[in-house]
Amino acid sequence: MGQDGDITRANQSIASSVRCNIRVLYKFEACFGLLFILAFVVNRLDLQVAQLQQTY
Repeated sequence: MGQDGDITRANQSIASSVRCNIRVLYKFEACFGLLFILAFVVNRLDLQVAQLQQTY
């Protein structure tokens, strides 16, 4: 009986740490997504500025 309880407790702690890791991964993905969008926008702005400088 005691061994079963230990196994259950171990499984629960593994499950909770996996859930925590998934949460952290989601945050990282969100941050990377935002950084990617920002980089894309900055890149577009640079291109537009370069085009404007060529025209004038």
